[in-house]
Amino acid sequence: MKEYPVKEPSEDFYFAAAVAEFGLIVRDSAYKGEASFENVRELLGKVDTDEDDYKDEFVYLVKKLQRTMP
Repeated sequence: MKEYPVKEPSEDFYFAAAVAEFGLIVRDSAYKGEASFENVRELLGKVDTDEDDYKDEFVYLVKKLQRTMP
């Protein structure tokens, strides 16, 4: 069997995954499974948002919505 090396995902991948999971939570999607704000925050912790105002604003939005949603 041929093996392929698996590298650490990029920051953009982690950010996209966080955005997708956040969307599932906010919509209360039937497909959200085990999605949680904690997991979204964990994914965002692997992303450098200091250089990108849009990413930084998304982190702020996640924190704010987490406080208001049950």
